Amino acid sequence: MKGIRTREQFEAAIQGLVGLTIADVTYFEIEYQTQEPCYLHQPKIGHFLDFGVEFRMACGSYRSFLWDGTFYQYGIGLFPYAACLEVNTQRQWVVSATPEWRQIIGSSVASARIYWSWVSGSPAAKEAYRTYYPQDIELAFTCGKHIYLSASQYSDKTDSLYGMSDDILIVFDESAAKKYQVGPHAIDA
Repeated sequence: MKGIRTREQFEAAIQGLVGLTIADVTYFEIEYQTQEPCYLHQPKIGHFLDFGVEFRMACGSYRSFLWDGTFYQYGIGLFPYAACLEVNTQRQWVVSATPEWRQIIGSSVASARIYWSWVSGSPAAKEAYRTYYPQDIELAFTCGKHIYLSASQYSDKTDSLYGMSDDILIVFDESAAKKYQVGPHAIDA
């Protein structure tokens, strides 16, 4: 997140999404040894991306949400340019026509909210030793839909998500967000 170093700067960058209209959505994945997309390994929860997601806005600008270590080594980063400037992969999937995105394409961001989480550098977990990082982002759209972006991975063993991940999860369904404690449904939200 070039130029973003403080919580206030990150909050301002996220709020800068409000009013922008999404024209296209592209996913970026690691170079797996398959020709098929891997982002749908848990479709009932959402789309899991190793690198992240890029929005091309109707005005021609880009916003990319990628795994980032600006605040802590695992969190969500927002980059005000095309994702290909940050990641190098041929595994790019334009997903604008998928059922999940079709209703959102052409809509503007109506509101944006960040859900911060923290890690502690002290067993006592005193506030002074906490490092806060952006765990989840909620985007609501003028079409009435909303999504959550989360730095999370799925555990088959426990049927749960764990944060502080180098994956970006996109949750489209509120019941999945509740079940897996994303955004406002997280324990510390």
